[in-house]
Amino acid sequence: EAEASRDLELGVAGFLMTGTGGGAMAGPSPFLFIEVGHGIFLRPSLAFGQTVTSLPPSNITGTWLNSRFDTCLRLPGLYSTRRGIQFDMCGGGDAGVTFLDSGQSFPFVSLGPSLDLRGELGSNLAVALRGVFGINLIRPTFVVDSTEEDVPSWSGRIELALSWSLR
Repeated sequence: EAEASRDLELGVAGFLMTGTGGGAMAGPSPFLFIEVGHGIFLRPSLAFGQTVTSLPPSNITGTWLNSRFDTCLRLPGLYSTRRGIQFDMCGGGDAGVTFLDSGQSFPFVSLGPSLDLRGELGSNLAVALRGVFGINLIRPTFVVDSTEEDVPSWSGRIELALSWSLR
């Protein structure tokens, strides 16, 4: 008996995030969505962020480099063709680093859930709205204008993604 083909999606998202220690960040996030069987998917991704606001009072800006790995369960919509809305429930973690232009850098490690609302637009193109929440496992202290600051205890981001399925 031949094995059913597995889905593979290539995609890119734009994100807005807080909780990295460098202020609000925005940037691109390329990803893969790899089916491993019966609605279970793996979702590795990278993220490259830059501050959208500076840290007062000396206007320090930052850069964030990150990788994330999720395991997801896809709940398809109630339709017979591959056009409609799907819901992905995921759990995973982030590992990265935040660089401040003041010369400081510190690790970023977070665990938590993510949720995707995904709509297939036809052909092999899909769009998704994704929310990611994390508990920051490492909360280093950094200095802004002689004041010690801590990385927040949580992080969150919202993503808008486009993906292309290679069925």
